[in-house]
Amino acid sequence: MKTILDLFLASGAEDVVPKNLMRFAALAELQDLEFRRLVVTRRADGTVDMQELLDQVLQAQGFWIYDPGMLADTQILDAVKMRLKEGAVAIAHLKSAASSSPGMDFFEDLGLLATSIRASCPDGTPSPYGHPMLVVADRETYEPGFRDSTLFQGADRLLLQQANGIGYQGGAQSVLALPVEAIDPIDMETDWAVCVPRPELTVIASTAERQWLGCRVFAMHAGIVHDSYVGPFGNLFPGIEGEDNETFARNLLSTVAGARGPQLSWETARSIAIQFETAIAQLLRAVLANAHGPDWFERAAPEKVKIKCHEDWIRKGRAATPQSYLNLIQFIELFKSNWAVIGSALATAGCNMTLSEAKSAISQVTRSATTRCM
Repeated sequence: MKTILDLFLASGAEDVVPKNLMRFAALAELQDLEFRRLVVTRRADGTVDMQELLDQVLQAQGFWIYDPGMLADTQILDAVKMRLKEGAVAIAHLKSAASSSPGMDFFEDLGLLATSIRASCPDGTPSPYGHPMLVVADRETYEPGFRDSTLFQGADRLLLQQANGIGYQGGAQSVLALPVEAIDPIDMETDWAVCVPRPELTVIASTAERQWLGCRVFAMHAGIVHDSYVGPFGNLFPGIEGEDNETFARNLLSTVAGARGPQLSWETARSIAIQFETAIAQLLRAVLANAHGPDWFERAAPEKVKIKCHEDWIRKGRAATPQSYLNLIQFIELFKSNWAVIGSALATAGCNMTLSEAKSAISQVTRSATTRCM
């Protein structure tokens, strides 16, 4: 299963999934994503196995960043950047109170800035959810604010908790914005109303660097996907259960699930391909020699395969034997022309594979090795 990794150290086995994101984690599982925090492994002397932590980061399909503290570690930061460069997706929940916290410069370098300007319901306008800090982003009343067709597919109304503005520059862009005329912007540092120079307040933004392979960092500055809860004064904060929030969460997770997975180095990819090729060659030789005898290659190989291998054999100075020059593509031809024998042998060994599945497996390794080694 792919992993969407919360960049926060779990304090124990019961703390692996954030307690306020249980519904989000359940939705992730439906997308074949395991949503969990970093798991710490300690050596016998009590020290942290840093390489094991880095391996978790390097194998992640995507990242959830609520606390940027882990990004203050150079090794963790470099590993995250490597995965983003390969095509992973990151979801960040910005907090203006943490603007000077370690790790926040990661977002500033990407042109994202958490502000202290909060959207509240206008004075004299009762909140439909009973709290002034619960505001609704409504596509019907402000269509320009919804700027990502994939994220907002089927999500026309989002309930936002404590929605703060996000400043963006450079390659960053607005994803969701509220019209200023429909809210009262409050500076949470002073509790005073402020004048926003723009006609809208962006609460979700995204960015990507030029060399990243199709990935993005989505930065939210509003509570949308957390579990519902009742506040200390009895107010219900619906979170993911409010309006179309769950639909938005599903779309967000779908974006992560469809991102590029961890990429093998060309050395590793080539090594895996060679091991696979050797195993296939040994299987074919054993099965076909048992069926046709020592001259199995002349008897069982298609004519075009024999000609190509013979040409390679001559070009290489008649080293080894012609069948030594079989490759993964030619293995497919051998499978196709001898499947009755090969399929029967595999079934006897407990591997009930169809010819189509065998061809697909070989083709997949061939494509993977070619892509990684270019």
